[in-house]
Amino acid sequence: MSALLVYKNERPEVLAWAVDVRGRITKNNAARFEWMTALYDAHGVPDDDKVRGAFSRGCEFSGISWPDSVPLPAGWFRPVKTPQLVRPRHNSKAALAEMARFNRPDARGELAKRFGMPEITFVGNGLYTNGLDFTQDDAVWVTWGTRDAVDKLGDVESHGWVRVPLVEYIERFGEDAL
Repeated sequence: MSALLVYKNERPEVLAWAVDVRGRITKNNAARFEWMTALYDAHGVPDDDKVRGAFSRGCEFSGISWPDSVPLPAGWFRPVKTPQLVRPRHNSKAALAEMARFNRPDARGELAKRFGMPEITFVGNGLYTNGLDFTQDDAVWVTWGTRDAVDKLGDVESHGWVRVPLVEYIERFGEDAL
């Protein structure tokens, strides 16, 4: 039976890392918001059509929402697979470099390299990625979608990871956190 597997880490160095990552993400989000606001304003996107958000695959900034009623900026297009987003054409190196500035910090990758918690694991025929919550001040929490992952994670305990009973996690964060 699959069930959620939960670990937490309360080591000071992990908590300091979480504060740093939160700061970098906040700074990144603010810069992206300013850039998108300037782009919308420069091309006359009405306030009621401004989404002010970005859509990401993993940590990569993959495009912005753009209303159909407003002409696209020069060098931008609507991908066939995701027409709700617009992206710079691949030959527009300056625009692609501009967008790359807004890639999110790869917190899962950093967690794996620095603190021994893998970001992915293979269980049976499935590939699982962890759910990472570093917004709490007392611990960094990692969830896995299957309890079977426990045998695949390696020696995470030596890095300060403590397995938490699912009921404790639900009591703390509620079922909506699952």
